[in-house]
Amino acid sequence: MRRWGNVAILGTCVMVGAVAVGGFRGPEDPTQAPSAVAPGQGERGVWDLLVAVPFRVDEPFTHWWRAERPEVRAGHLLVLAVDPIVVRPRQSAEPILFVGDETAERVNAGFEDGALIVIVPALAGTDGWPMTELAGQPMWFGEPGLPEQVDAAAIREARRLVPDLIGFSEARVNQALTAGGNGLRCQDQAQLYLYAADWIERFAPADRHIIERLRLTR
Repeated sequence: MRRWGNVAILGTCVMVGAVAVGGFRGPEDPTQAPSAVAPGQGERGVWDLLVAVPFRVDEPFTHWWRAERPEVRAGHLLVLAVDPIVVRPRQSAEPILFVGDETAERVNAGFEDGALIVIVPALAGTDGWPMTELAGQPMWFGEPGLPEQVDAAAIREARRLVPDLIGFSEARVNQALTAGGNGLRCQDQAQLYLYAADWIERFAPADRHIIERLRLTR
């Protein structure tokens, strides 16, 4: 890893040391942290929030995992501990993963290792970084379906059905942010995928075919 001032280059994304959401340290090993499942959270397939990395991209990309196809300029890359049974591939519709008021893009399969790496779009602030606060945002698997058919109204209805979910605490989110290291500034979606591949390799090595495919995108 090379450093110039307060900017570190890791892979192909720029890791910025001073982001509006705080100066991130790390990465540290989140597996050493105690489990902190919020009330009702584990019952919906998402057991823990292990890593959270804020990102911004210079070239916006389309979020295909939602009906409106919004343009993504910023968001969070998350590593979630999940119920392997819920994410096991099937020849039918699969449970849709929600994070707050957004659908999440699953980057890997995750059923063999119980770890899912996901991309969650967020509204970008004037500085280009995500404005969404992760603390208190419920993360859950809804009914089986096709995420590309889910719109804002469907998300509101899905959230109405899980009133018991309160999301992870601020302390747990801060642990995940610390584990993630610095915020990422990427040129485009392909560079973001390269960074996601590193986290898949660490937490879900059984998905090696996905890691190889993501690293062939550049």
